[in-house]
Formats: sequence, structure tokens, C-alpha cells
Amino acid sequence: MRLLTTTLLLLWSSLIFCQTIVITGNVRDAGKGTPLAYAHVGIPEKGIGTVTGHDGSFTLKIPQAYGQSKLSVSFIGYATYERPLDGLRSPVDIRLRAIPTSLQEVVVMDERAVEDIIRRAVRRIPDNYPDRPSSATGFYRESRTNAVQEYLYMAEGVLDIYKTSYENNKEGQVGLIQGRKVILSAEEVEQHSGFSSGHMAAHRFDFVKNREDFIDEKYFGDYKYWIETVTFYEGKPVYVIGFNRAEGGKGRMKGSIYIDTLSYAFLRAQFEILPEGLRRIDDYPLYAGNWKANRYTVNYRKLDDRWYFSNALREGVYRDGGIYSNEIAITEILPGRGKPVPYLERLERGDEFLDITGEYDEDFWNNYNTTPLSAGLKETVVQMRNQEKATEVFDSTFIARLQTRRDSVVRANSDGSEFMGKITPSIDKPDGFKWRFQAVVGAGTHFLETPAATMRAAFLENPDGPAILNAAADWEARSFEPIAHLDLNLFFHPNFFVRGGWSRDLWNSIYR
Repeated sequence: MRLLTTTLLLLWSSLIFCQTIVITGNVRDAGKGTPLAYAHVGIPEKGIGTVTGHDGSFTLKIPQAYGQSKLSVSFIGYATYERPLDGLRSPVDIRLRAIPTSLQEVVVMDERAVEDIIRRAVRRIPDNYPDRPSSATGFYRESRTNAVQEYLYMAEGVLDIYKTSYENNKEGQVGLIQGRKVILSAEEVEQHSGFSSGHMAAHRFDFVKNREDFIDEKYFGDYKYWIETVTFYEGKPVYVIGFNRAEGGKGRMKGSIYIDTLSYAFLRAQFEILPEGLRRIDDYPLYAGNWKANRYTVNYRKLDDRWYFSNALREGVYRDGGIYSNEIAITEILPGRGKPVPYLERLERGDEFLDITGEYDEDFWNNYNTTPLSAGLKETVVQMRNQEKATEVFDSTFIARLQTRRDSVVRANSDGSEFMGKITPSIDKPDGFKWRFQAVVGAGTHFLETPAATMRAAFLENPDGPAILNAAADWEARSFEPIAHLDLNLFFHPNFFVRGGWSRDLWNSIYR
């Protein structure tokens, strides 16, 4: 009976933890009523959160076990909003009060003093940011529009993210937990595909860890710096430092850096690549090449006594005016030391995210925090669903004929064509690691040109004495030596395996 009671208690506690509290709402400026995009919404002490969309809306999913916590909404330049979760009813209309900015204590700062603030912030990185690896769950989305701002595709996914410490220059790892996508114009996507490594955004856009040149003392001579204002974040004053290319310098960016005046932690940066910087062919981890513009916004948030990468948005503008955007939001920072992504589940830097995601299904991720869709993306998804529903209701042959007629009318009345919804099949995710053997068999040849010859050998008792043993053999001419090879691999761990190999020359061997 005691065992049964214990089992039931464990089961009950598990069910409580698995249940989810869902809170929806909007975040706006209390005075103007305008939406606040990319405000952080969550439970900071639990490492759980999300960010608001372009219209200020959000959906936050919280385990039932955290039901007694407080909801926190923060945005730089505004007073932080905090309310107990059990007192909130969705949808929540949250109004943040703007805090007046001040220049009183910084008006006398010259450029050298401003540079000293950045120097001090860089020296404090080991104290302010993780000094050991960390793991997080993140939500990633990328999309692309054409020259008239019509969406061509959207792909998004929940990512398993492993970040190395801020004292380690090695790039972190990313694994795909689940993905989905919508493609509306397959022709244009195929013509302009080739975007890779967007899923590495949590590593690529982390300007603090990467020590981008605008915070690197070696490049201070290429930039000019000034104090724009002093604002507030979670009740603490924050320097807002502007920067741009110095006259005659080689700086390639301009923007603003936000630094806590007390801890000297980097909280945020907004920057864009100058036209001169866009001419670079390779600028990894940032984007370079044939772009009209590249703009970035990067935010960090505090958990316990350390600041962690929180979210980032990058918008790249094509020469024709189309926009490629990718955004990443960390939805949960996992406690304890980070665990590397299993080797076989890691996404490579060169992978194209669009190729590894599956179809769009709103009910797919009921337990994951995501960022809201913009109005344009919502319309894209609606168009896709209308096409999907029509395919279910009507005969497929009739729909194909109707689509052909529609396409011909569209082409006759417009400069281009459009495809109303193409859903690509999902790629199955491995169920988990399993022990397995792998055998690899191969055959090949060595092309060794060897002329005909006679080989003689003799064993002498002394240099001048008679031969005790004589041997001779003819060596035939040959031009190649066929070989066979066998490898046996035993995979016993996601990151490790044991290999044994065997090779043999078949004939024409020089050693026979």
C-alpha cells in the first residue's frame, strides 16, 4: 500500500508539472498606447520567457509548478511590470510607463571617457557573463519577402542551443528539436535559395562573446563614440553610447550600445553595417556581400548574477528591396552546466534551415514558447491553410485543372506568377540514440608503375667467402595494385564510436 501511495504521489506531481499555464496579452506604452516590440515577458528567476511581436502581442506558456511566481515584463527605458501569475486573466493589457532620460551626469564626458566605459565593460565580461558552458531552448524564425514586400516563405523551429563560455572563442552548437515552414512562391524561393547558418543566430549575433570590433579596443581609432543619453532598465541607470565610423577610419558599423552604469554589463546593441562594410566578401559571423543594408538588434537578460544572450533580430535588405530576416528568442535557460548537443543531432553551419524543417501545423507546438507572427506572416499562413483546406474538400484532379486555369489568368494580368501554398514534407527526427553496427566495404587500386626486373639474394658467411644460400626471382612489370578494404564501426554513444579496419592487396603486390 505504501508503494502504491508513493507511486500515485509521484504520478500526481508529474501531472502537475506537465500542465501548462498559458498567458496571452499585449504590451504598450502607457502614455502613447503604441505597441512595444521585443519587450521581454517571463519569469526571470526561472529562466523562462519570450518576447513580444511587432504589434506588442505575446503568448507565454509556463509549467503549472511555477504558478505562484510573478510575471515580469521589462523594456529598456520603461519601468518594469510585475504581477503575481495567479491574479492574471488572459488577455492581459500591460501598459509600461516610460522613465524620463537624463544627461545630467554625462554632459562633460569627452570621447576618451566614453571609450573608457566600453573598455571597463569589456574587462567585466568574465564577471558579468557565463564563465562555463550553458544550455538553452530557443525559438528561431526566418522569412523572406520580394521587392513588393510579399512573403515568399517562412521557416521556424525550436532549437537546442549549447553555448560555450564567454572566455572561450569556440562557436557553440545547435540542434533542431522541431521545425515547420510555409512556402508560398516556390519558383522565387528556388531561384534565390542558398541561405545557410541562420539557425546559428544565437552564436552569430552575440556581439559580446564575439567581441565585435565596435567594442574591441584595437579598433577604437576607427570609430567615434559619444553619450546619447542615460536611460533605465529594471530601475537601474544605463548608458546609451552612440558610435559611427571615424573620419578617415575603417569602421564598418554604426549604432548604439547599452551599458549598465553599475555593473558595466552590455545589455543591448542596435547596429547596422555601413555601405563600406557591406563590400566585404566574408564577414562571418555577421552577414556581408551583395546586400543593400544589414541591421541588427541584440538583447541580453540577467539570470541570478550573470547576463545571458536573450534575443536578436537581423534584417537584410536586398538590392531589389526584398528583405531576408532571421530572429532568435531564448525561451528557457536550462539550469546547471551546459550539455553539448549530441554529435549526430547537430546542425552544421552550412545547413540551409529551409531544407530541414517540416510542414506548418499550429497545434504542433502547444508546449513551446514562440514569438507572435507579424500581420504579413499571418496572411501568409492563412493563404496556405485555405489552399490546404480546398485540397481536402475537392477532388484533386479538379483542383489541379482549376489551379492551371487560375495561374494562366494571373500570368496574363500581372508581371509575375504566384503559387498558393506548397507544403513540403517533414523530415523525421530520430527517436533517440541506439547502439548499432556499421560496416563499410570498399575497393580501390594503387597506380604504381614498376618495370620488370630480376631479384637476387645471397647469404654469405663472410664478404669474400662462397655463398651458403642463393635465391632469385623474376619481378614482372605492373602498372597497378588492386586492394580491398573493410571497416567495422560500433556506435555506443551519441558522441563516440569504435572502429576496426582491414585492408588487403589482391594481386600484383610488390610484397609477394
